[in-house]
Formats: sequence, C-alpha cells, structure tokens
Amino acid sequence: MGDNDVATVASHLDNPIRWARVRNGHFQAAIDAYHAVADHDYQAGRTIPVTVVAVTNYSAAPYNLLPAALRDQLQQFGPQQLVLTKLLAKACWTTYHEYQ
Repeated sequence: MGDNDVATVASHLDNPIRWARVRNGHFQAAIDAYHAVADHDYQAGRTIPVTVVAVTNYSAAPYNLLPAALRDQLQQFGPQQLVLTKLLAKACWTTYHEYQ
C-alpha cells in the first residue's frame, strides 16, 4: 500500500485504470512497484509492504481517493512483504530519473 492512496498502486491485470474483480472468491491485481515505493529508493532485494484486500460492493474510478471510513477499515489489515527484483528496481529507477 502506498502512503497516500492504495488506488494508485493496484489495478486490473489488463487495464491499469480499472479495479480487479473478484470471481469465485479469488482475484488478481497488478501492483505498480513504481508507486508502491513511496520514497523512490529502488534497490534490488528491498522488501515493499503492500496490503492486498478485496472490498464488497465498491464501485468508483480507481484514481479516486477512497472514502475515509473505508481507508480506516483497510488499515486493520497487515501488509505483505513483496521483494523488489533487480530488473524491476532498475526499471523503476530509470523511470523515476527520466522525470526528475
């Protein structure tokens, strides 16, 4: 989960501006490593805490801020630790420095 808004971090696998959908109790989401690393310190092997949850009956544009009550509920879930691979770290670092 990013520091500001989880909506900017995960999305539908086929379309980055859509939410992933739950089917038969399962879902897959693309996690945007570039935005998941809040301090832009892209180092291979670094663990990145992300919280992955599904929400029932929620429909809003993925780029909208989540309502405060929903954000508060999501804070009850603990993050999983994902590892930034060498290839992904290099891609994120390159992208970050292109825009600086």
